[in-house]
Amino acid sequence: MSESVQPDTLRTFIAVEPDARIRQWHQGVRDQLSASHRGVRWVRPESFHLTLSFLGDVERERVPVVSSCMVETLRDEPAFSVRLGQPGVFGRSRAPRVFWIALESGETLNRLKELQSRLVKNLDASGFPTEKRSWKPHLTLGRNPRSKSAPDWEKVADPSEENLELNVDHWTLFSSELSSEGPRYEVLARSELAAASPGEPACE
Repeated sequence: MSESVQPDTLRTFIAVEPDARIRQWHQGVRDQLSASHRGVRWVRPESFHLTLSFLGDVERERVPVVSSCMVETLRDEPAFSVRLGQPGVFGRSRAPRVFWIALESGETLNRLKELQSRLVKNLDASGFPTEKRSWKPHLTLGRNPRSKSAPDWEKVADPSEENLELNVDHWTLFSSELSSEGPRYEVLARSELAAASPGEPACE
C-alpha cells in the first residue's frame, strides 16, 4: 500500500476559538435553526470561530513562520474577553448570504481590533499577503447559497440574554480542507495570551 502524499500547501486561517459555554449555546441555536430554516448550511459547533486573518494557501514549511507571527503579536499581552453582540447578515435582509453574530462595541473589542491589526502587519512583514478590506469581527452562524427566505432567524440566534463572552486567551492557526459536508479544520499551532493577574481586569 502506497503512503499518502501530504500537500505542499495548506489553506490556513488564524482564529479565536469559543469556549464550551458558547459552543453549547451555539449547538442549541443550530438545532432550532436547522429544524425551522431548511436549505441553510448552519455551521457545526466544532467549527464555530472568530476569524482574525485568512491567509489562504501557505507552504507547509512556512507554517512555523506564521506561528512565530502570532507569538510576536501576543507577547506579554494579558487575556481578556469580549461580549457577544447582535445577530447580523451579509446580503439582503430577507434572504441573506451569510448569518453571523457580532461582538459588542467597547474597550475590549477595541483591544482585539488593535491586536488583529498588529497581527496583519507582522504577517505582511513576513511575506504573507493578507486581506486588505477592513476587518469586521463576527462569528459565522450559517451560509445561504440558494438565497432562501429566513424569517425571524435572529430571534433564535440573539445571545443578548445569555451574557455570553468570548474568552480571548489563545489564538489558533488552522488548516481548512473543503468537503461536500463543509470545511474540516485541523489545528496547526496555538499561541497563548498571558494569564491576567488575580483581581485585576484582563485588559486596561
